[in-house]
Amino acid sequence: MSQSVKTSLSITETEAYKAICNAFQDAVVVTDLSGIIVLVNKRAEDIFGFGPGEMMGFPIEELFPGESDGSHTKSGQNYINGLLKGEGDPTSRHSSVVTACRRDKKEIYININSNSVKIGDNDLYVSFIKDVTISENLEQRFHKMVGEIQDYSIVFLDVKGKITHWNKGVERILGYPEEEIISKNCNIFFSEEDKKSLIPEMLLEEAGHNGRAEHEGWLVKKDGSPFWASVILTAIYDNGDRVLGFSKVTRDLTERMRSEEMVRSQAEELQAKNKELENFTYIASHDLQEPLSTVTSMVELIREESQDLFNEDTEEYFSFIEEAVSRMRNLIKGLLKYSRLGRNRELVNVNLQELIEDVQQDLSNRIKAEGATIEVMDSLPEIRAFPVELRLLFQNIIGNALKFVSPDRKPHIRIFANEFGNYWKFAIEDNGIGIKENYLSKIFVIFQRLNDKSLYEGDGIGLAHCKKIVDIHEGTIWAESEFGSGTTFYFTISKNIKSTTEVAEPPLAFVN
Repeated sequence: MSQSVKTSLSITETEAYKAICNAFQDAVVVTDLSGIIVLVNKRAEDIFGFGPGEMMGFPIEELFPGESDGSHTKSGQNYINGLLKGEGDPTSRHSSVVTACRRDKKEIYININSNSVKIGDNDLYVSFIKDVTISENLEQRFHKMVGEIQDYSIVFLDVKGKITHWNKGVERILGYPEEEIISKNCNIFFSEEDKKSLIPEMLLEEAGHNGRAEHEGWLVKKDGSPFWASVILTAIYDNGDRVLGFSKVTRDLTERMRSEEMVRSQAEELQAKNKELENFTYIASHDLQEPLSTVTSMVELIREESQDLFNEDTEEYFSFIEEAVSRMRNLIKGLLKYSRLGRNRELVNVNLQELIEDVQQDLSNRIKAEGATIEVMDSLPEIRAFPVELRLLFQNIIGNALKFVSPDRKPHIRIFANEFGNYWKFAIEDNGIGIKENYLSKIFVIFQRLNDKSLYEGDGIGLAHCKKIVDIHEGTIWAESEFGSGTTFYFTISKNIKSTTEVAEPPLAFVN
């Protein structure tokens, strides 16, 4: 360690200046023109790890390492050399964050502000120093962390939009290496059309005014290829709310946009095909009834004209034909009814308490015949729905509960309702014959029958109707069952149904 040197300051002056220096919260280091320390305060001794008086006569150059650590922080040695030699830009030289070194050789970061002063015949340098090691370490870790991110292009800009820092995502997404990106204006990422429209400048202005600006559109990579991107500009402020610069985060959304376009196109195509299929079903179901009517008429005509030729077997054959025709007619009517569901529907407020009472009235004969009881377990709400379809939904499920009854007990049906997020959730529970677990996924398929038609009437369309009705109410339907004990049908109805009207029915000319 260098020996102390004699100064021209008197003891009285030194003590006075030392008392003044100790009044500062920042560290104060005073050197002569050769860089020898002539006065420090206690804060300086604490920052650099010296005991009282040990820094006097110490060369200030030894407080700073000779080389920068490669970070964005300047070398303290370069700063001090420039200060003592009077070199460089005084503005940038006299206030800067630099690397320094404690007595124990531990590297720290300081903010140093130096000025030349004259006291009597002495020309001196006075440096005010703050220890910013923690904030600088955090900043460097932050820059390193951001720099490693590759899924997003992240750059930091000055107030004029020039790039000061970047991350690896810039090279991966945009194709620019560091040497080509630093100090360039951020408008290099925008198309010529956007540049002419001053989009980059408007985004910077908006972010500077509001603190944030967002943009989604086509940007340009280094090789000139366009990509669809989301851009978020965020202003960076100092403690006085003055804008220091901006962060710009860019995300490549090209694949997402293409996927969304594909899904949208497929949805539109599927919707068009569904409408074509519904129209075909509607028209075909009418046209199919004509040959059935012909068959029925011919059977009746043969009966009338050939009655004396009939025997018991012949009558049985004709009965089979009539039953088949009748079943076919019922299937066609069910198909026709299915194709009509959701057409020209009207969205209104529906009082479900009144709706259930109406359904019970419609099914009153069957309810009495079976000795059934229907119990509404909760107060049913008033919801916005399609009344005709909704009534058919409850009627079909309750009707099934009255049809598939257990021979060992009277039917008991319970109806529940409660709110479920953005939906109304309903449950209709019965104590009937139940459904085997392996059939639960098939029951909503049109024409799917699970029971012998000789024991239970029906054509396998009712639950398909229910699923379609729930679909147009933007909900979901499912069933849970214990075979032999009963079934519970659950379904949801959206609280935010779109009030759109589907394709109108085909012209009346097609209806028989």
